[in-house]
Amino acid sequence: MPKLSKEQFRLLLWLTLPSSFFEVTSDHHLHDVLYNGLHNYKDEKGKRYKFDIRTLQALAANKLVDFETVYYCGLEWTRYTITDAGKLLTLNMTADCYV
Repeated sequence: MPKLSKEQFRLLLWLTLPSSFFEVTSDHHLHDVLYNGLHNYKDEKGKRYKFDIRTLQALAANKLVDFETVYYCGLEWTRYTITDAGKLLTLNMTADCYV
C-alpha cells in the first residue's frame, strides 16, 4: 500500500464521490508550465486549499487515478478519475479510522 500525503488522500477521497473528476489544462511559457484547474477549492469547513500537479502525478504513477485527454472548444484538458485500486485504498484507509 503506498504511503499518501494528506493532500493526496484528500484528493483521492474527493474523487470517490459520485460523478467526481478533476480536469487540468496547461499553458507552456518560456520557463514555466502553468496548470489551470488546480486552485480555489473549499473543504466542508470553508477552508480554502489547492491541489498541486505533483499530487495528481504521484497518484497516477501509483495507478490510483487514471487520466484521459478531452477537448473543449479546441483546448486540450486532462481529465483525472479514480481507479478501482484508488477506491479500494480509500475505503481501507477510511475504515482504519473507525477501528
